[in-house]
Amino acid sequence: MKKPAILTLLTTLLCLTFAFAQDKQTVEVGNFDEIHVGGAYEVYFTTGGECKVSMEGRSQDLERTNIYTKGNKLKVQMKSGTNNTKTIKVYIQAPKVSALHISGASKFYTKNSIKSENVEVHVSGASTGKIELEGSHVNLHASGASNLMLVGKASTAEVHASGASNIKAQDFICEHVNTHLSGASNLSIHAEKSIEGKCSGAGNVRYAGSPSRVIVNTSGAGSVKKIR
Repeated sequence: MKKPAILTLLTTLLCLTFAFAQDKQTVEVGNFDEIHVGGAYEVYFTTGGECKVSMEGRSQDLERTNIYTKGNKLKVQMKSGTNNTKTIKVYIQAPKVSALHISGASKFYTKNSIKSENVEVHVSGASTGKIELEGSHVNLHASGASNLMLVGKASTAEVHASGASNIKAQDFICEHVNTHLSGASNLSIHAEKSIEGKCSGAGNVRYAGSPSRVIVNTSGAGSVKKIR
């Protein structure tokens, strides 16, 4: 191979190396107990210690990301007029969480259990949440084409699902469940004592456990069945 061709090849390889090089940055934030994520991020959350945030990805993509605290809220989003072309991983740590809002095409994963008296979880758009959770009262909202997978336990769960969303929580053990489903949404959950609510459109409710009280009014093509 001639020297010019070799130099061209080496230059191309060097440019590709820099183009795909991963960078990791620590983000200075204040204290927070709510997390709001919008865009197309992979978020990994750990309960414990002080509030900390870092992100990993291509340096040019990290420059387009805006992470900041406003009051008690942590915001993770793209800067105005930009979008992330490659996956950016965001690592979040906090001692407690009272609310999660996951939207866009983001994915949210917990590395250990979130423990709180009252917790709200909202997933929308094409987002996905895989969450371990323990709380007294849990409020779940899923819309669009979102997917929410839950394990853990709660005394009471208020569940709202719409659009083509799915909530898979048959290993999320609750004493009492109150549910409101519409559109083509689906819910599977574990109820120990009661499950009540409404299911309309083509929604489906599937429940594990042996609740003594099952009162879910259906309309349209909706159905309510026990998981065998």
